[in-house]
Amino acid sequence: MDKCLSMTSTPLDTEKLMTITAKNGIKRLLCLLLALITALAVCSLCVSAKNSSSEDDEDDILYDGDFCYIVNGKNALIVGYTGKGGDVVIPEELGGLPAAQIRRNVFLEDDSIISVHLPAAMKDISEEQFCLCSNLKSITVAAGNKVYTSVDGVLFSNKGKTIALHPAAHSTEYDIPEGVTRIGGYCFFTNKKLARVTIPSTVREIGRNAFYDCEILRSVYIPDSVKKVEAGAFSWCLNLKELRVPDKLSDIGRRAFFPTYTTTHSDDDFVVLGDSVLVAYLGKPYYVVIPSYVKTIADVFYADEEVEEVVISEGVKNINDSAFFGCSALEYVTVPDSVEKIGDWAFYGCVKLRDVHIPDGASVGAYAFGACEKLKSAAVNCEEISTGAFEYCPRLSEVTLGSKVKTIGSYAFYGCEELDSLTIPDSVTEIGGSALRRTGIKKLTLSDKIEKIGQYAFSDNDGIVLTVTDGTYAYKYAKKNGYEMKVKQASSSTKKDDKKKDGGKKKKEAEKSPLLKFYEEYKTYIFIGGGALILLIALLIILLAARKRKKRRRAASAEPQAPPEPETAAEPPAGPEKPAPDDAYAFTDEE
Repeated sequence: MDKCLSMTSTPLDTEKLMTITAKNGIKRLLCLLLALITALAVCSLCVSAKNSSSEDDEDDILYDGDFCYIVNGKNALIVGYTGKGGDVVIPEELGGLPAAQIRRNVFLEDDSIISVHLPAAMKDISEEQFCLCSNLKSITVAAGNKVYTSVDGVLFSNKGKTIALHPAAHSTEYDIPEGVTRIGGYCFFTNKKLARVTIPSTVREIGRNAFYDCEILRSVYIPDSVKKVEAGAFSWCLNLKELRVPDKLSDIGRRAFFPTYTTTHSDDDFVVLGDSVLVAYLGKPYYVVIPSYVKTIADVFYADEEVEEVVISEGVKNINDSAFFGCSALEYVTVPDSVEKIGDWAFYGCVKLRDVHIPDGASVGAYAFGACEKLKSAAVNCEEISTGAFEYCPRLSEVTLGSKVKTIGSYAFYGCEELDSLTIPDSVTEIGGSALRRTGIKKLTLSDKIEKIGQYAFSDNDGIVLTVTDGTYAYKYAKKNGYEMKVKQASSSTKKDDKKKDGGKKKKEAEKSPLLKFYEEYKTYIFIGGGALILLIALLIILLAARKRKKRRRAASAEPQAPPEPETAAEPPAGPEKPAPDDAYAFTDEE
């Protein structure tokens, strides 16, 4: 009993209790932070799962009547048709979503369709959607459609300015309405019944493959208003006997009239249309001399495997895109100084071409001389050497860049393994990504005026040393990307230029408001400090909450408690009365 009394009468160890409470508070704080991090991780996983599931849902094919569709954002994209044809009516909604799009070629070559009705929600149909539907007579559009309209069963778009589709079984003769400015691509594609068509003077463009393989079409008058005829527009119209092309038409796409010109312009080996555009060569291969009355060479020799030498006479101005693309036997080509433009892919893949003269100032298009495996030298003097202009020319060893060159495009000399030296003129201000990658260049001097260099511009050139001026953009680029450098000190003129630039920068800085200046100068610290402040506030809130709980516990422990009632099963036997103990707790005789 004394032992029990001594244990209960010992005063409370307040310091120990505070230590335990502090440890518990730290544990709770750590638990709260851990819980917060876990919650954020779970939320991000849920969002990722939701996004991935939504992407998967977009690929799930759904069915509604005769149509198969997928969910594309807030719209239904039609991907298939399972009906029996006849009169096809596309509903306003599929699965509660607007039927707004039709995937390419859903109705391609479906001879069972006689008519099609488009809903008001429809806004996206590919140009070739109803091609080769030989029995299609009409297309109608619901009122309220903002993209398409229909006039007498013919489909129009762009507020009636583009004729989008003339159904294959609609009529044998058709007059395109006044006000139409474009004949859409594939509009009359492979129409076997069209014998006559009238093109109004409002038309500016004739789209890709617009009249392709209209086999009974006999005459076409293209008005002077037409400025562009796209690729294949009148290809394989084999019965076309009369063809009138505007004298000033110069933009003629690849094989736009192939081989139609054999029936309309076969008096000469050189078929010239419009503004002296050479669209075909009907003579013998191997050696070709292009006459001086030609201004533009279209893709006449595209993928020709027989022509070996071409002499382009003085007077020719343009060598169009893909003009000599893939001429695998072409070894020699004479380019006169009159040429102003060499188009994209013009000589790409001419694997036997050894040398070419590029006139001073003539533009060089993208991939113009790419993959010319035996090309040894090139001199270029135009503002921009386009993307991939000389890529994969492994034997190109001599390149001269003129003072007009300002931009060397991405991949311009990529893979020119025998190119071991190059002088970059001071006029160059930009070098594109991978422009000189995988060459044999060991030493390269970069101009002080260069303002932009793309990623990997000089990569995979073992041991290359860049000569740069201290403090310039080229110096900073070389240092950042770990290139070996030979550093020159800035000249007085360079310093003056730098001062001018700094003066301009200072002027711009002076025009800015003080608040904007402060933000631009210290924005990194503002973001870091803001994040730290938010975290600190969160920690303070947690600590204050823990402190309040701690105070409540202390207050609860300080309140006097009533002694517990002794647990007795029955009244004790009568006897002398014992004095009450001094302690607040009472004990029975048994204790």
